[in-house]
Amino acid sequence: MPALPLNDKMVESVAQRFRLLGEPMRLRILQVLEHGEKTVGEIVAALDGNQPNISSHLRALWGAGLLRRRRSGTNARARRGRSWPNWSRSGAGQAPRTPNCGKQGPTTSPKV
Repeated sequence: MPALPLNDKMVESVAQRFRLLGEPMRLRILQVLEHGEKTVGEIVAALDGNQPNISSHLRALWGAGLLRRRRSGTNARARRGRSWPNWSRSGAGQAPRTPNCGKQGPTTSPKV
C-alpha cells in the first residue's frame, strides 16, 4: 500500500516534535521519568542540573503533551504522557534482530 502524503500541517507538526526532542536534556528528563512520576526536585537531583533549566525543559515537554503534571502540595509532579513509548520495552538502543529465515548457519557453495 503506498504511503499517504503528508500535508503541510502534518509536516510542521512532525518537525516541531523533532525539534523538541533534539535537546539532549529533554531526552534525559524523559528517561528519568521512565520508571514513574517524580517531583521537579527529584528530576533536578537525578540529572545533577539546576532547577530553572530543568523547569524550562519541563514546561516545553508539558506544552507538547509528552508529559503530564499534577500538583502535590507545593510540589509539581511530572510523569510521561501516554503519547511516549516505553524505551525499556521497545528495545531502543539495541541492534535490530535479523531473522535467519530458517537457515541453520551460513550456507556454502559446493566445491566443484
